[in-house]
Amino acid sequence: LISTIKFKKTKLLTIALIIISILSVLASTYTTPLETKHTQQDLDTIELMEKAQGTLIIYGNKESFSRAYYSYGAIYLNTTAISGWFDQDISPQWIEELKTIDMPQESCEEFNNDMEYFKINSIIAYDNYCETIQNCKQLTEQKNNVCLFNL
Repeated sequence: LISTIKFKKTKLLTIALIIISILSVLASTYTTPLETKHTQQDLDTIELMEKAQGTLIIYGNKESFSRAYYSYGAIYLNTTAISGWFDQDISPQWIEELKTIDMPQESCEEFNNDMEYFKINSIIAYDNYCETIQNCKQLTEQKNNVCLFNL
């Protein structure tokens, strides 16, 4: 009798796990889009990236992941970027130095020195970052809320 109860519990548990697995896969398939559509900001960024010259840095992007743009640029536009996907391939000292790059505050001197030190030739910025950088650098082109500065 005890072995029959254990067998029924095991069989019930097995069936429950199979049903839960199938329902999980169906829920994931239903809720996960196969491909996300580009927003207008994505399209504007890509269009301006085509006009970027040399090493690129992206400031202030809150809608998309900047490293995805860096990858897109490297693959499709043959651009270089100040950072990429694999931090483990970069020296820890370089990563710490990258963290010190800040937006220009009262003086443009430190910002300009950072751009020169890191050999940055182009900046893509968004929203209020455009205005802040424009105090120090000449705007090359703007598409909606996305700005390009070729240094």
